[in-house]
Amino acid sequence: MSFHITLKTGPQWKIQRRLLQDLMTPPFLHKFAAPNVYKSVLRFLDLWKKKAELADGKPFSAERVVFCAALDAVFDFGFGDAATIRALNPQIEKIMSLFDSEDW
Repeated sequence: MSFHITLKTGPQWKIQRRLLQDLMTPPFLHKFAAPNVYKSVLRFLDLWKKKAELADGKPFSAERVVFCAALDAVFDFGFGDAATIRALNPQIEKIMSLFDSEDW
């Protein structure tokens, strides 16, 4: 079974799309998705600030951090606090080890 985004419009697409339709309603997005994505973005911003501080005005690679933040946002959107694994955690732990704990 293919994911609906790869299908052409038709009966199979409609069946699969119906499975996800409740996840795209404004009440669900507002009450469940947005708060979880917001929490994920705050973690990303905290990490970004610390990386910028370490870089001391020099450029640093952002691709991996942005990718992991997007992955975490999707994970938080789908699972909330039910799952503890996050893509940014290894980077956060690495950066935290370079700062005093009270700086976080």
